[in-house]
Formats: sequence, C-alpha cells, structure tokens
Amino acid sequence: MLRKLRNIFFSLLALLLILLATLSVLVETETGSRWFVKRVASVVDITLGKVTGNLRTGLDVEFIDYALGEHHYRAEQVSFRWRLAALLYSEVSIQSLHAQNVLIQIPSAVEKKAAAEPFSQWPSLALPVRVRLEKIDITNINFVQGDTRLQWKKLSGAVGLGTFNLRYKDLALQHADYTLNLGGRTSLRFPYTTEARLQWQWQASAKSDGDVVPLTYMGVTELTGDLADLQLDNQISLPVVLSAAAKLQLVDKQQQLQTTPPMTLLLNWQQQTLPSAWWIPAQAQPLTSGTLTASGTWKAYSGELEGDIHLPDAPALAISAAVDGDLEKIHIGNL
Repeated sequence: MLRKLRNIFFSLLALLLILLATLSVLVETETGSRWFVKRVASVVDITLGKVTGNLRTGLDVEFIDYALGEHHYRAEQVSFRWRLAALLYSEVSIQSLHAQNVLIQIPSAVEKKAAAEPFSQWPSLALPVRVRLEKIDITNINFVQGDTRLQWKKLSGAVGLGTFNLRYKDLALQHADYTLNLGGRTSLRFPYTTEARLQWQWQASAKSDGDVVPLTYMGVTELTGDLADLQLDNQISLPVVLSAAAKLQLVDKQQQLQTTPPMTLLLNWQQQTLPSAWWIPAQAQPLTSGTLTASGTWKAYSGELEGDIHLPDAPALAISAAVDGDLEKIHIGNL
C-alpha cells in the first residue's frame, strides 16, 4: 500500500515538474513564446510578422493584421512590456504599449430605425480583472468607415481600469488641427460620476484668399457630475478670454437617455479687443465685453445678452438683447 502511494506521489510530482518545465519554456524562451503566440494567432486567423521577446517580460511584433469581411485591423511595430506576475492578483499590468501605422476599418454605418423607446439599460463597465496601461505611445492612427477617413498623429498617456473607476492621466490625442489632453476619473457604474480636466487647442484652417493669420483656439474644460447632472466649466484663453459654465441633464428621472437634454449656460466675456479676423478688414477693432445667459435644449432655447462696444472716436454702444432659436436659426426679440 505504501509503495503504491509512493508511486502515485512521485508520478504526480513528475507530472508537475513536466508542466512547470513546459510553462517555463513557453514563457521564458523566445522560441517557446514565438511558437505559442503564433499558434494562438493562427486559431483566430490573425497574421503576425516577426515576433521577438518572451511572454514573461514582453513581445515585439513586426505587424499584426486581421481582416474579416469589411473589417480590417492592422498595427505595425507593436511592442509591449508587462508584469506577468500581476495576473496572480487579478491584474493585467502593462508597463508600456507602443504601435505605429494603425488602421481601423469598419463597414459603412447602416441607417437604423428610430428606437421605440429611449435607451435606459446602462451597463456596468467593470471587468473581472483590473487593467493598468502605464505608458501608451501609438502613432499614425487611421480610421476608415465608408467614405469617412480620419487620421490622428498620436495617442499617448496612461489608463487604469480598476474595480470602481476608470482613471486616465495625460491621455493626449494629437491631430493636425487640434490637440486634446484628458486627466481624471469616471465611475464604472451608472450614473458614471466623473471628475475630469480637458485641455484643448484647435488651429483654424488658413484661408487661401486672404492674408489673415489663422486663429488658435485654446482653453480648459472641467467636467464634474454624472449623466443626471453634468457641469462643464470652460476657461478660454485664446483668441479671446472668456468663461462659460454649462449644466446638462443627459438622462431623466427614469434613467432614459435624453437626445435633447435640458441645459443652462452662463458666458462672461471680459473687456478686451476683438480679434481682427472677427472684424471688418482694415478697420480698427472695438473694445468689447458682455454676458450671455441661456436655457433650453438644442431644438429650442432662449437667452439674454448684455454687453457694450467701444469704437475709436465714437461713443460707447450698450447692447441689450433677448434671443431665442435652435441650431438652424436665431431670432432677436428685443435689441
């Protein structure tokens, strides 16, 4: 009996050692890691270029390509470094992720019939494991959908998907015309409470028929609240200095999405000289200031404007107006 138990024990021990040796070959060696990764890729019809590195510390892949029907996804010079041991603590910890010449191609959008009722099934975005991306560096990103073609120069920053919150730090998106930089956190469960800071910059396109230098628009937007009560505080520094505070209700009391959410707006225009691009060519720009308050929805809003204009060698002009309208037209009631 003892001999039988001893044989079973040593057989299990030998099996465990073989499994550990096999796992070590797959994880620690470049040959084993390359064989395993290419084996998995062939099962899901993903084409891989030359693979170097190992699964314990990270891999470098010449290219990754996947095509199915009208879908096509490709990335070149893909490289990541990670902490494999973090999987023992239910965490995917990627120290760095690099890629270039990324292509995302999807089919043209199909026109959908109007939904019978507003969307109200808000999911939890939490995953069974925590995900940490400490350093993202992706360049030359191309998005194609039918005739729509978009291109971004670079996506960088850090993202962490935890148990309760999605955190983003210096998450920057660079385009030829604009730059966005986002930092903050968002709850993973409804109503998705958010505290975030967005720095943005946009360069207006140059006009071919004029000598006016295109304007640069720059500002910071603070986002606080949730889908039921979202506050946006904007501080614009270029080409003019102004502040704008807006409140929106994106869902109603039944947690249904509102496509025309009620909102309020308060805009303060500090006393400053109007940019020449916004005024009559070859004429001295006026000194302006004002306040705008508005409320309503995209389809129907009303507001009041109070301000003044100072022109050289002319008396000051005070402006008081009541306005209402929508995205297509505006009506000035009293001026």
